[in-house]
Amino acid sequence: MIKGFFVRKNTKIGLIVTICLTSIALILYLLFYLRVEVNVVMSQEEAVLLDNYFNNKLISNYRIKKTIYPEISNSKYHLFTPLAGIFAQNDSTIPNNSAVYGLKAVEGFDLVFETNEINRYSIALDLDKKLNCALLYNSSNDEEEKLSQNLNFDLKISYEGYISKIEAEKIKKELDQKSIGTIVIINPSNALNLIQLSSDVTIVVPTLYGYSLEKNEPTYILCEDFEQMIKSLIKGNEGSEQTPFITLPFKKSFKVF
Repeated sequence: MIKGFFVRKNTKIGLIVTICLTSIALILYLLFYLRVEVNVVMSQEEAVLLDNYFNNKLISNYRIKKTIYPEISNSKYHLFTPLAGIFAQNDSTIPNNSAVYGLKAVEGFDLVFETNEINRYSIALDLDKKLNCALLYNSSNDEEEKLSQNLNFDLKISYEGYISKIEAEKIKKELDQKSIGTIVIINPSNALNLIQLSSDVTIVVPTLYGYSLEKNEPTYILCEDFEQMIKSLIKGNEGSEQTPFITLPFKKSFKVF
């Protein structure tokens, strides 16, 4: 008698728990699919490096759908990456409520986020309040040379073409002597030898290199603030705006919900 009572009670509890869990799952499912959809359109080349930056979050007022150009989904809003934006402009296939970043003086998009690389690299100066911050740039690259002249780092180190193992050891010695705690590398693919010697230094790289250096694991990424850009697009902003940037801690993978 008593045993049967507890069996029935446990059955009821199990049923209630199942109903509650099912209800929660259904609510989460509905909340996700009732969000406004934003289509992030990338080129095949960009998707390799940028795909992990665009993921859905549990708490957000929009959901992301990623496509590879020329595929464009029937979403309410669209955010184009630079190369995909050029393709869409050339093909005259830009849908309504579209934004693009990384381009200048482009027509056909409702909103254009113009990139200012000085703004991107300047935010790295706030990462370390105690030690100094250095910039590593390729002096044989005109764009990097010009950019370095407009940035106020505690130390600027130039190299030509590629950093050899011997040169990397010299640079690392200089970093230690100048109490450098953070080093910003504009093009880390040229500085792999130095990166391998700098595990005790905070390394900062731009967006496109973050996930191409998983084995070396840079510490921070100077990334476009995609969330802020999407919010501006959904808000209905038009014309041109400065691209917002944030520093992201490096992670080997982001969870996709």
